[in-house]
Amino acid sequence: CLASRNAFAEAEPLLLEGEADLANDRNARELALEARDRLVRLYEAWGIAAEAAGTYEEADAAFAAAHRRVLGDPVAVARLLRRRGLLRERSGNYSVALRWLTRGMHALGRDSATNAQHAAADAAERAHLVLAYAGVRYRQGRYQFCIANCHAALALPHLSASDEAHARYLLC
Repeated sequence: CLASRNAFAEAEPLLLEGEADLANDRNARELALEARDRLVRLYEAWGIAAEAAGTYEEADAAFAAAHRRVLGDPVAVARLLRRRGLLRERSGNYSVALRWLTRGMHALGRDSATNAQHAAADAAERAHLVLAYAGVRYRQGRYQFCIANCHAALALPHLSASDEAHARYLLC
């Protein structure tokens, strides 16, 4: 995790400086958004590495930083909120974890995306959120809620094989 933190420390000023330099370019808006997206991916990668290393506070700070920089992508917002919720679950704070996961569902909204590419990403993230919610309910000992969420996940269109296996595992 130290290596990822060092790589991040070196890359962040360059990305931020690049965003400022691009302000004078005639394509500044597109290039600045691209730089922002790279920064979001960098923060998220840092959070994933910190989570794997077991430094949950550092992971949460990285996910929060990525979340602050996401613009106009409800799937990315939902993914980051799910990651923050799962951090709370790992620390045993189940009620707070459920609140983060609920926020992720609200970020996706009630309707699926209309664009085919976005619809697939939306459906996949929705499945991840529903299964994460089921997992938290399972760990709380709220098995009826877990079962209901697993059945809801299995009813989602375009459920991946790994998500289906996860839902069926929780139903056992």
